[in-house]
Amino acid sequence: LGKSIDIKFAQGYSGKYRSSGNVNQDSKPADPALIAEAVATAKSTDMAILFIGGNRDFESESRDRKDLALPFGEQALVDAVTAANANTIVVVVGGAPYDIGEIKKNNHTIVWSWYNGSENGNALADVLTGKINPSGKMPFTFPAQLKDSPSIALNAYPGQNLQEDYKEGILVGYR
Repeated sequence: LGKSIDIKFAQGYSGKYRSSGNVNQDSKPADPALIAEAVATAKSTDMAILFIGGNRDFESESRDRKDLALPFGEQALVDAVTAANANTIVVVVGGAPYDIGEIKKNNHTIVWSWYNGSENGNALADVLTGKINPSGKMPFTFPAQLKDSPSIALNAYPGQNLQEDYKEGILVGYR
C-alpha cells in the first residue's frame, strides 16, 4: 500500500458471544462508547472500512438463529459510521445470510468475505485495492428476509415435537 497510507483502528463492537441451548440468543446491544470511537475515527479519515458479521461462536451448525439481523449491535455501528463518513466500505464476514437491506440503501461498496482462512487479509487487501477483481459467483442464494428461506416459506420450521419435515423434496441440499 505504500508509505502514504495511514491506517487507523477503532473496535466498534464486541463480538463476544455465549450461546445457550440450540437457538441463538440475542447478542449484546451496541456499545455507545465503541461506536463513538469508531465514528470519531471515521470522521478523521478519507475512507472507512467496517468489518461486520458473525463469528464462529455466533454462527454454528449446532444452533438456529431467530432472524437475519446483524449481531453485536452492528447495524447501529454501520449507520453511525456511514453517517460520519459517506466513503465507507462494509466488509461482511460470515458464512450465513444477514439482513443487509439498510446497508445496501446507504453504502456504495459491500464486500462479502466469508471465513477465508489464514490468507484472508492478503486476499481482501488485493480486492479492496483493485489488484484483483472479485468476479466469483456465490454458491447459493441468500434470502432477503427470513420468510424467503425454504424452511419458513414451506412452514417446516421449527417443526413439531422435535421433528422436522424436509418439504423441499428433491430440491433439498446442494445443487
